[in-house]
Amino acid sequence: MSAAWLRVADACAEGCGDALQVATALEQLEASNALWRELRDETWERLRVADAQLRSFSMDEIARVRSCGESSPLTALAVDLLRPPWLQMPQRVADAVHRFEQNKAPEPPDAKCRKRSADATEVLCTVDCHPDMDDRDLCWHCWHRDECNGRPDEIQELLAAARRLGAGAALGHRARLAEQRWEYPGRLASALLALLARGRHDKGKAQVLVLGGLGVSAVAAARCGASVQVVEPNPTARSALCNVFRANKVTELVTVIPDVAASSSFDICAVEGLEPDGLLGCGVLAVLQQLQPKLAEAQVLPSSLHLEVALAASRLATAAGIAEGAILESFAESHGGLAPVPLALQQSAAALRPVQLSEFSPAWTFQSEATTSATKSSIRLRLLKEAQADSLLLRFHVSFGELGEGWTGQSVQQLPARLEKLPSGSEVAVTTCCNLQRLWFEVPDLKLYSSPPLPRVFLLDWYAEMMNDVPRNTAFEAAIRKVVAAARQPSGACRVIDLGCGAGVLSMLALRAGATEVLGVDHSPHLARCARRVLAQEDKVSVLCGDIRTVSVAEEDRFDVVVAELLDAGGLGEKIIPFLRHAKSRLLRPGGYLVPRGLRVRASLVEARLPQVTPRLPGGGIAAEVDLSAFDPFWLPARAERSEWLGIDLDAGCDWEPASEVVEVIWLNFQGSQADLIEALQERELQFPLSGARRINAVAWWFEADLGIGDEGACDLTSAPSRFRPAHCGATHWVQALAGIGPYEAPDGASALGVRVRTDGVTFTWTPVGFDAALRPVLPEAPEESSDVAAWRSEVAEASRQLQDLENSLDRIGDVARLQALQAAALALAAQPGMIGLEATPDVVARLLKGLFV
Repeated sequence: MSAAWLRVADACAEGCGDALQVATALEQLEASNALWRELRDETWERLRVADAQLRSFSMDEIARVRSCGESSPLTALAVDLLRPPWLQMPQRVADAVHRFEQNKAPEPPDAKCRKRSADATEVLCTVDCHPDMDDRDLCWHCWHRDECNGRPDEIQELLAAARRLGAGAALGHRARLAEQRWEYPGRLASALLALLARGRHDKGKAQVLVLGGLGVSAVAAARCGASVQVVEPNPTARSALCNVFRANKVTELVTVIPDVAASSSFDICAVEGLEPDGLLGCGVLAVLQQLQPKLAEAQVLPSSLHLEVALAASRLATAAGIAEGAILESFAESHGGLAPVPLALQQSAAALRPVQLSEFSPAWTFQSEATTSATKSSIRLRLLKEAQADSLLLRFHVSFGELGEGWTGQSVQQLPARLEKLPSGSEVAVTTCCNLQRLWFEVPDLKLYSSPPLPRVFLLDWYAEMMNDVPRNTAFEAAIRKVVAAARQPSGACRVIDLGCGAGVLSMLALRAGATEVLGVDHSPHLARCARRVLAQEDKVSVLCGDIRTVSVAEEDRFDVVVAELLDAGGLGEKIIPFLRHAKSRLLRPGGYLVPRGLRVRASLVEARLPQVTPRLPGGGIAAEVDLSAFDPFWLPARAERSEWLGIDLDAGCDWEPASEVVEVIWLNFQGSQADLIEALQERELQFPLSGARRINAVAWWFEADLGIGDEGACDLTSAPSRFRPAHCGATHWVQALAGIGPYEAPDGASALGVRVRTDGVTFTWTPVGFDAALRPVLPEAPEESSDVAAWRSEVAEASRQLQDLENSLDRIGDVARLQALQAAALALAAQPGMIGLEATPDVVARLLKGLFV
């Protein structure tokens, strides 16, 4: 089987490829584990080249038949199968950078910044070059060498957009750390206070250098009388830090500088710019290397960093809370989610908890007195029981020695595919790699993988959390059982259509409830394939990949039940209204059942802000709080009047208080008439009775779904925060929708704030009208947004549009080859963001990939 597959790939390189054979080979590579178990005896490079041969032939063939108006087996191929794979990408990019640095001519130091873009373009265009591909027109870079000197405009546009997006996401990343109440900055500040209390500095006032972060350590040190320099290369972050120091009244003692070259002498170096996902993603090692000569005379905090690694299982194999269990082994096998950087363990209600499968083993250590350099080491992890590992569990230890309590955190690094089920005592070799920008990990033995380690999609983490959501699953299971039983009463038959079926869990529940036929529909080719595999043993179900609104059936073939779990934090963002209106018109028989039966959106005005940080004093007391409100605009940039919103878990971290009573915004009776739905969507002005906080800076809203379990209009499932959640409803993976307004201070005597609410059926627009103060509506003028925040917002929005326009332009002309080359370049950037000066954090990487991998 593998020999035949490789012959198909080699035929492509020799100019005699067959379209049908190539299409079959690409589908087999993802679908057939039996094929993979033969192929894995080959080398990484052999497989990478063969995969590139198949994809390159496919792109040429698709371009040819489109230009000629012909058809081909490849035109029906799901385009995501042509995406470049994540195959040892971090190491390959690091190697490409190293080769380029070795081969390029020496340059004066002042030329390096000017050459950075050209250098990055060179690396991105050559990272996939291979000796076996250069002369066969299989390397995209070489293929286009003649027409654009090997430096395509698209790659340069991607670089420009990536820099702007990444720089903007870095601010959101810091605000996220504050929202999640990450303990490290406070503990670092406490250790710094303990060190300053000892007075170990030679000449009068202590000189402190702080690298990155939120400004917590700098404020704490300045309040002790130290002279502080903060190194921050991001211009917008420098401005935000200056505002932090202004709010905390320490501006006279703190200087913010763009790089270490501008720093003066210092006694203490405090590294605040760590992060909880991959620890080193903000690039602090590169800064420490530049400081190396000066560090010999200074004390560095933290004193050491340690990393331990264990094997783990973290992919979802069973849908949580379902009575008979929904086996999702096929989903776990083909999850394929790109995980370029580790992700810190989450504490939300539906977050997946990895199962540790081996003891932790030391993998990497940094001592403050040691030099920093790129390293690679190998460890062997022994399984404690028979298991199938799919990820690595990382445990970080940050130590301040005797100065105070350190910090310990855990992250998960997904492997590109699941490993084989191995017996207890089996050993797995893991390579730990570190450069000056990040840590990454490889399991280099191909024979250990149970399926091809070639993930080609960016599947958001919330999808697995959704299927791990017990209240969601149990509520939909109960609702589906009830409506299927009711639909079967007249004839004994029940036909169900599952709109947005995803991996097929609700379709499976419909079959178990007694449905005689089920059709699942999903627009994502990857999820549709997952659903087919999950439901492969069922003969009464089929899965269609396509836009729900293109599905239509004859009146006599309409369905008895329509299931549509198309909900998001704000209720409407998954287009549940247009999809259910289409279903009522074209898919559901008269008198049929809809799940959900109805949807209510409720809202409250709130005061929401980032929590303050409180370091501890050496004697055990509490130091003054550090005000981080300067980062609030980067935490909640969405504006209600612009139809923007963010999903934020009000129960998880931020400080917030209701400023009004809860108001019903909209009630949608899906079982009612189309005219009633249209009427419910009309613009209206709502009065929010004021209560609680007098300062108002946001509106929060959530859904309450009537799934048809109980009385009409009852709440069976909700995304409400705990303060407003009905007692019989549990916390779900959905968070709340939050958007900024004002901010306003409620005038004396005001009893309500009027807000005009509009919706297009997908988003809400909230426009404050005025406070009812002694029956005279007034609306105080809200403070103007600072120029820095406005520029940051504009820069991020423009970069997002630039990236989307770039992809859309290639989609429109059907240039699959250039699109895949763009995706390959985006993967390379996500693998080593530090190559162009970006942070290797989930916030930054997700922004880079989201527009090109959905």
